[in-house]
Amino acid sequence: MTQHDLPSQDPRRFLTVSEVAVELRISRASVYRLLHDGTLGSNRFGKSLRVSRDAVDAYISSSVNGARPAGS
Repeated sequence: MTQHDLPSQDPRRFLTVSEVAVELRISRASVYRLLHDGTLGSNRFGKSLRVSRDAVDAYISSSVNGARPAGS
């Protein structure tokens, strides 16, 4: 395993709200709604709000399967 394979080195591990909106093809307001109601988890780094790649993937999986992500 090289240094680039490590998850902590992945520059796309955390996404901005705008990046999540583009990926899910929904508005930024809809992403904030998902964050506010706990459907999608987030992390705050200083003043910046970020959504983990794992949280986005879990949301997509739960949406396809018709269930909410674990822990929601």
